[in-house]
Amino acid sequence: MKAIRHLAGACVLGLALGLGAAAAAEPVKTTVTIWSEGTRLAGDLYKPADLQPGEKRPGIVLVNGFPGTKNGMARLGYAQTFAEAGYITLFFDFRGWGESESYYYTLEDPAEPDAEGNVTLKARAVRTVNDPIDRLADVQSALDWLAGEPGVDSERLGLWGTSFGGGNVLYVGSRDPRVKAIVAQVPYMGAYDSPPEVIAHVQAQASRKARGEIDPHAANTDLEQGANGPSGARDLARYRFYEPLEMAKRSDTPTLIIDAKDEELFDRMINGNAAHEILKANGVPTEYRVVEGTHYAIYRAEAHKNATQWALDWFNTHLK
Repeated sequence: MKAIRHLAGACVLGLALGLGAAAAAEPVKTTVTIWSEGTRLAGDLYKPADLQPGEKRPGIVLVNGFPGTKNGMARLGYAQTFAEAGYITLFFDFRGWGESESYYYTLEDPAEPDAEGNVTLKARAVRTVNDPIDRLADVQSALDWLAGEPGVDSERLGLWGTSFGGGNVLYVGSRDPRVKAIVAQVPYMGAYDSPPEVIAHVQAQASRKARGEIDPHAANTDLEQGANGPSGARDLARYRFYEPLEMAKRSDTPTLIIDAKDEELFDRMINGNAAHEILKANGVPTEYRVVEGTHYAIYRAEAHKNATQWALDWFNTHLK
């Protein structure tokens, strides 16, 4: 079993900056509902103002970091900028975050269903929990939703993700052949080696939860016991199976990776740079760019402007 790797993604900061090009007509924004494993996710769909009936355009799903939300990211203008450039874009909130529905666990033994199969139960809502496996399912659901949207060319899809979302998009994009371009900025790729005692603790906790010896639903149980990891992690045992770098080994999707020169949340050389080197060694079209500053600098000023333009250039090359 591989070492557990985990680290927090980023929240979004700052205001959107222009890219210096002539302003395009404002995209048409629509609120949508995405179903993911029985949970309703809130999404914002942006369509180019000049989209004609019957016309097909490439689509891009944008993925937040941790603990970002679509409304916070909207202030940074990524989805709007890509839509103004001709793409149909979708931003969404993960389950239990932002405007998306909570998910639930029962607090009592299930009753017998009625004639229609319905059951009434006492349940608890789960919110603001970062679960990497759930996140992957939500990204895939958002991608599937966008592929079915009128006006979207389902064979020309792109994924853009930031921070924890950067690893998410590499993971999902590596296994879905409809994805023709990936952009991952300041991405956490699952590379963070924990001390042996932490690994042993998390594995023991997983066994105890599976056997019902401790509360199998309690959020942050592992953090309360002292395992190092991101605030809000529901069950660090889930992080054992989150390895975007492993998925990079099977990817043939053109991928742009943008890192922060002075990244302080994790080692960029064993995350973003390592993913780039894997892709390059396998002959996959890839670029590795670096902005000045620390992790959160990519959401501000010149770094934000440059990273957004690089992403747009990448999509223009590989999606249009």
